[in-house]
Amino acid sequence: MIVPSAADYTPNTPLAKLDFCTPYLQAILEFIGIDVVTIVTAPNQFMREEIRQQAIETAQAKLIALAATW
Repeated sequence: MIVPSAADYTPNTPLAKLDFCTPYLQAILEFIGIDVVTIVTAPNQFMREEIRQQAIETAQAKLIALAATW
């Protein structure tokens, strides 16, 4: 699951407790029987361009590494 966000709600960050989207989507997926979910975050999408671009590149690298394991 790719989760873009306006700020950085990733675990172990100050805003992590404000992430309502990820747990909600995980609960919905588990409810319909999908219980193995890998989450790739793309935070800071409303920040300055260089910060946003770094977050996108990090997410892309995680997705490429994840795809290699399929």
